[in-house]
Amino acid sequence: MRVRDKPGVTVIAQAESRTAGLIGGLRWAVVTMFAAVIAAGLFVPVYTDEIGWRFQERAALDGVDKMYSELCGPNTLAVPPWFMWPARYYSAFFNTAFADPFWVRVSGILYMLCWGVLLLALICRLTRDVQMRAMLGIVGLGLMSMANTPLILVLSRPEQTLVLAATGALMLAFSPSGAGARQAWLRTAGVLVLASIAMSYHVKGIMLAPLFAACLFFAARGRAAVIPRAVVGGLLVLMTVSAMTYWQGRLACPADAVLRAEYARNNTTATLGQIRDWDGLVEQIRYMLGQITIYKYIRLAIPEVSPLSWWLREDQITRDASFIWFLGFVLAWSLALLAAAVSLAGAAWAMLKQRQLDARLMLSLVLFGTVVAWSATQRIRNFYEAGWILPLLMLSVILALSRMDSVGAGFRKIVLIVAVALGLGALASPVLLAGVWYPSLSSAARQAGYPEGQPNSVSVFGYQRIRPQI
Repeated sequence: MRVRDKPGVTVIAQAESRTAGLIGGLRWAVVTMFAAVIAAGLFVPVYTDEIGWRFQERAALDGVDKMYSELCGPNTLAVPPWFMWPARYYSAFFNTAFADPFWVRVSGILYMLCWGVLLLALICRLTRDVQMRAMLGIVGLGLMSMANTPLILVLSRPEQTLVLAATGALMLAFSPSGAGARQAWLRTAGVLVLASIAMSYHVKGIMLAPLFAACLFFAARGRAAVIPRAVVGGLLVLMTVSAMTYWQGRLACPADAVLRAEYARNNTTATLGQIRDWDGLVEQIRYMLGQITIYKYIRLAIPEVSPLSWWLREDQITRDASFIWFLGFVLAWSLALLAAAVSLAGAAWAMLKQRQLDARLMLSLVLFGTVVAWSATQRIRNFYEAGWILPLLMLSVILALSRMDSVGAGFRKIVLIVAVALGLGALASPVLLAGVWYPSLSSAARQAGYPEGQPNSVSVFGYQRIRPQI
């Protein structure tokens, strides 16, 4: 681009063009790295919980709803509501047709690759600005490529379904404008279907009910959307109540006091029904407020000397090296969260001046509130919690940063610097991580059955060799 008699303008335009080209190239490098590191998850042994949750889906085959324990399973009084059965049939079919650790891991990889594509599509709906799209893509997939995060993401657990359903609902919330009644019904119904899938797979899906309600509100607008939003919103409330009743009974374990106590030890929601007086309620609320955290979930994705339940082999990294990973990963998330907070403040001020709800601002706050609310309920945080909390937190950051222009041009340059830093970190992290886990993962891949040093996992490969012994 050249402007006659204005050499300064020409230089600025050329610099902006080079910057756009560099940031675009970095975006595609991060996208490629994310895809590569997710695909490399094929070498992560299948963890016990990945198999255990599949027992639940056998209800479509056995006629009873059960967990891992015969005592807690058939003796539970819970019956899945009608809207949960499609998920049961879906899982029962694929879990029996592809009953091999290899396919368990492949399914987890495919789901996450699809989610990566869905995330990029969502970013395209958030803004038409090409450079901003590149920046948001770098921040989003960059955070998901750091430390142990990609290894956790490929675990074939219900958290994958929750992340996909939440992102799909956001896609509907930011659908191209349309005021027709037919579009309103289709979009709100789409959100309801995604909510039913999330609540069918895990009790955590209930925590996403506020997000689904907000997405339902923004997915259809105008006079033609009044009735669809009211009707589908009412159905969402009924579905949520039904799911809450089911999961409460599902985890009650009337014939297994030990397992029932274990659920209560893991999550405060299991003990809410036991509160009998005001003092007990106040004490419980005070305890839950003290549990609120963000950074403990970030820490769950740090390479550790002794990974929980040996889902990865222990003694593959020193404590000092693990602490360095902790500092770097916390710094990356802190930069992203701080930039998001500033962007949200600017968006909130702009919304107040315009007196009009900002969908990106509101949904970002709902996502962040979901993370905070879930953290308040948890007594014990397992590493796989990062598999849905960090993606939800990242989506909150992306939605907030899509309003960066509400702060000013200077702030956009700061976000650009943050994006470049995160992008470079995302390219370096998997390389450094390979130095930590490659020897043990490579060794596990050459074995069949339980890998050495990982008694709660199964090698992805070699199942057919040991199947006759089972």
